[in-house]
Amino acid sequence: MPSRPTPTLIRFFLVGLTLLALSACGSGGSDAGTAGLPQPSSQGYKLDELDFVDSELRRLHPDLFFNKSESTYQADLQTYRAASDSMTDMQFRLEMAKFVAELGDQHTYVALPVSALKKFPIKVWWVGDRAIVIETSDQFRAFLGHELMDIDGRPLFELKDLAMQYLAYENPYWRDALAPQYIHLADVLVNEGVTTSVDDATFVFQGIEGELTSVNIRSRVNIDDWVRIE
Repeated sequence: MPSRPTPTLIRFFLVGLTLLALSACGSGGSDAGTAGLPQPSSQGYKLDELDFVDSELRRLHPDLFFNKSESTYQADLQTYRAASDSMTDMQFRLEMAKFVAELGDQHTYVALPVSALKKFPIKVWWVGDRAIVIETSDQFRAFLGHELMDIDGRPLFELKDLAMQYLAYENPYWRDALAPQYIHLADVLVNEGVTTSVDDATFVFQGIEGELTSVNIRSRVNIDDWVRIE
């Protein structure tokens, strides 16, 4: 049995990394791949950031290779280095989050700058493989309690594991609790090829009588009118 990391990792250096890097970029332009966030970074900047993650993981983690061999880790690191020049800043940070999650330690992760990202105003909770809508913006409150069937034609049950590529988990209950936090992030959906735009997507809901409703929903950075199921 591989040894397990100790709880001392609760003080994470990576939690603020993406927020720090994004704020350091200034307030330049944006494109569809970054959900309005600036992205003037050069490849050198990305490589420096990747080197920082590597060095801090090695310095702070008490048993970095408890779940993944060092040779595999090193090979993956080189793959990210080679691919970094073709990625936008947001793509790079999302892929870096996946790289860290692959270590298999749920206490070590890259926190995404959720407050700065575009989000769809729909949140779900898993009941088995069914995604039940538990929170929406006021505009879509009629769908509270409905099942979210798919997003742009992609069945929701397929998105559970897809979303959890960004966070390590040690049991299915933890996965089910965390996956909904990523499914409504527009950049994650685009990065995984679920949708083609961070601006809008088509959501299909199934009501309690089995009726299906298809709705085009636009994403927003700030959602201040959340309504939760009672």
